[in-house]
Amino acid sequence: MGIYRQEGKICDSAAVRRNAGILRRTSGFIAATGDFFISPRFEDADLFFEGLAAVEQNGKWGFIDRDGRFVIPPQFEYSRLEPTITQFSEGLAGVTKHGKFGYVDKTGVFVIAPMFKKGFAFRAGIAQACDSKVCSYIDRHGTRIWPRIDTAAR
Repeated sequence: MGIYRQEGKICDSAAVRRNAGILRRTSGFIAATGDFFISPRFEDADLFFEGLAAVEQNGKWGFIDRDGRFVIPPQFEYSRLEPTITQFSEGLAGVTKHGKFGYVDKTGVFVIAPMFKKGFAFRAGIAQACDSKVCSYIDRHGTRIWPRIDTAAR
């Protein structure tokens, strides 16, 4: 497996493939050969970034390794309306638990406590995170380092 491009993203995985069955849809992962290396058994899945992929099982999201084993068990919430879970970037992934967004490391430990409404992946050491009124750029410790952006304008 190498680096593949899918839907305009570059990631360190093969593509996610979804099988639509009569009763339910499942997602798995295929290699460049077209063969599954992780069989379709998840309700939904995202691409691999930094060796882990977010997958949904029983309505909750967790992260698996390339062997399909959960490294971080499914425990996080996802909303299609807001960015409530992100891929791993710079060793952290944004996740939502009990309605609050924070950042976990690759062991699932919160490095930045869940205190935001939504957030985005880290890039160049900063990430945008928003509460109900304002968005700010934060550092890897959760400290607001950039001027606040009024969410009413967004």
